[in-house]
Amino acid sequence: MLLAQVWEGVKLDVLGLSAAFVDAFALAGYFLIGKRLSATKSGGALTVWGMGIATVVWAIVLPIWNFPSDVLNKYGLVRNLFWE
Repeated sequence: MLLAQVWEGVKLDVLGLSAAFVDAFALAGYFLIGKRLSATKSGGALTVWGMGIATVVWAIVLPIWNFPSDVLNKYGLVRNLFWE
């Protein structure tokens, strides 16, 4: 997504602009929540919680059985990692 299409003159992309606003609010929320939680929890605990929540979200968005593993097999990464 692009925010501006400079090759077509000065024209803003509505989808890109709305995605930028959503990202800005998400980042601000991330900083505010992180500041509040860092007062009571250690950095290691926050990292574990963050990774756990990200794992659950990605498991819902892209379940492991729908993962495009053919991309890994295209370059022989799976074979090189596990059989050599």
